[in-house]
Amino acid sequence: MDTRGSDFRKISVYAVLAGLVVAVGSIQPIFNVDYWWNLAAGRWMWSAHHILRTDPFSYTVYGHRWIDFEWLFQFLLYASYRHSNVQGVLLFKAFLVLVSSLGFYSSLPKTIPPPIRALMVPATFALLRFRNMVRADLIAIALFPWFLAAYFEAMDRGRGSKLRFIWLLWAGMLIWMNSHASFWFMIALTGIFLLRWETNHQDMPHLRLENPFVLLLLGYTALLVINPYGVQLPLNTLHISLQLLTADRADFIEYTATPLKGFAAYWALVLWSAGFLALRSVRRRTWDLAQWLLFIFAVWIGLSFKRNLPFSVFVLIPLALRNLSWPAGLKRFPPFLLHAIATLLWVGLLISAARSARMGIDERLVPEQLARLLSSDFHEGRLFNDYNLGSYFIWAFYDQKRPVFIDSRMHFIEGYPELWRQLKQARALEPEGLDRWRALQQKWHFALAAMETPPVQYFYRGKLFSPFDYYFPKSEWALVYRDPRFTLFAKRSEYPSSLIAAHEQPIHVQSLPPWQDLFRD
Repeated sequence: MDTRGSDFRKISVYAVLAGLVVAVGSIQPIFNVDYWWNLAAGRWMWSAHHILRTDPFSYTVYGHRWIDFEWLFQFLLYASYRHSNVQGVLLFKAFLVLVSSLGFYSSLPKTIPPPIRALMVPATFALLRFRNMVRADLIAIALFPWFLAAYFEAMDRGRGSKLRFIWLLWAGMLIWMNSHASFWFMIALTGIFLLRWETNHQDMPHLRLENPFVLLLLGYTALLVINPYGVQLPLNTLHISLQLLTADRADFIEYTATPLKGFAAYWALVLWSAGFLALRSVRRRTWDLAQWLLFIFAVWIGLSFKRNLPFSVFVLIPLALRNLSWPAGLKRFPPFLLHAIATLLWVGLLISAARSARMGIDERLVPEQLARLLSSDFHEGRLFNDYNLGSYFIWAFYDQKRPVFIDSRMHFIEGYPELWRQLKQARALEPEGLDRWRALQQKWHFALAAMETPPVQYFYRGKLFSPFDYYFPKSEWALVYRDPRFTLFAKRSEYPSSLIAAHEQPIHVQSLPPWQDLFRD
């Protein structure tokens, strides 16, 4: 990119300090179920020396097609784990957060003094509350602000601007396309910037030949098939995106629409951005169609899924600030005093971030003790597991070749969405639920059931009941493990009575009314 007269590639000391504060602060114990199956997938590819094309980790959809469009992230994730265990993973995450922070700083208007721009970086990441997730959208969040910074720079340069380093954007897109499905966001934004260029340069001859965004889109289109899966990868990512928009959204918090409660700061940002855009339009007596399209697109992706909030915020803040006139009085603020205050502030923030950094794994969703019991004493027999337990079991039982029932790759594997719907119906507290659960047992013949606890409980005629009392009748199943988070049942007919007796825990079950009677009152 032509950067004459611009500081696009110049990162101030304050920006680096701000990025370090955010990156160091992001080093927190890992807490997300997807981490484990991503790590296992990277390990599989590392050992097999080729990418995954079918599912090797479950017995319910074993061998079904898997277009693993996050394969590159998984490979890098396992490489960092292989080098330094969990510490390596968290340092890898911190590096990506640092890259994202510097990119976001670069996307902010250059009219704002560097110390103030730097302050907006930790404030923005604090708004996102992006601390302990380790998953593939880290790659996207690292790249997205840099693309925006380059696009805004090209527009600011005006007539004669050229993307001299367009190959860097192509290289970034190639990494992105093989790491996370959100690359479609950037392709859509490229189209909006292409439109803005044309509306701002209508007097230029041979317009399309001089529009740098045309060349970018052509390159992105070519890159869609430069991946191990060919054209199947972009088609599959589109299919999954549409599926998430239309089905099963309510079952997954990250894919639900962004509510007002708990996200007031984001809604305030939306109103703030809209206000500055409207004020600019009134003052100039013209409506910048491309800027409004940017705003609408950012709001749409942000309100569609909570998971999209980082991308939405990375567009809304630079967009709003580009329509804000910087107060002249602050520009005359003594530079030395500004730098002295900023230096002290950043040193304090960096020390605070370093003191709050924590390595390790958040164990709230990690059934480690349960997995050890399954590996030592109950190492035979088909295992049923709840949705949130499957990911860790894939990793824990990797060397044992013990497949899982289901896990959080639900939208990646052919057949998993249908299996999830069947499981959801079988676990539903409704008249047909128990029959569906029994049919599921008969179909898959599992001898063990690892469940999350405590289960849903309810009262019937003054007595407390649990669905587990019906799903696992004491005459057929033994409760062999229980802690505040997880429970394991073993089928009596599948294991020696001595093994059951050694682990069985007492259950005091009252006389149960027929399942159907629970729904008659």
